[in-house]
Amino acid sequence: MDDSQAPGVFGALLAFVFRTAENPDGMTEGVVFATTCALAFFVFVLIDLLRFLVGKMRLAPGGGTVLNIRHGWRSTALYLVLGSVAAWLVGLVAYIMDVFQPDPVPAIAVGVTWEFVFDRLVKQLKRQAREATEEDDEPVQDESEEQ
Repeated sequence: MDDSQAPGVFGALLAFVFRTAENPDGMTEGVVFATTCALAFFVFVLIDLLRFLVGKMRLAPGGGTVLNIRHGWRSTALYLVLGSVAAWLVGLVAYIMDVFQPDPVPAIAVGVTWEFVFDRLVKQLKRQAREATEEDDEPVQDESEEQ
């Protein structure tokens, strides 16, 4: 690969997360932002799983799960996959709606809290739709009627 070729999405992801290069342009930036969201969620669930296992093995006081999920082979794997896909989609929609600045810190925040961000995005979309219909419903006054 010569220097004139783009590094691809994976290279752009690494450059984005570690801030070693300028942010990518266009939709690649949105994909990188969304992928960072998904990876953040994946790591968060793995940390929760490790906390659960440490508590179960009584290696340290406390334990339990922060996410209130029932960890098991099937349920944790399903939660990892579906939750990561959901975090990716919410991150991409948030990027498209220009809700967050495309930076690693907001991407990680969206990845960990995607359920709350999704609720906010839905409320914002409903409000925008309501405002658009209210503007369409307002009667247009003719200048000759005002005189």
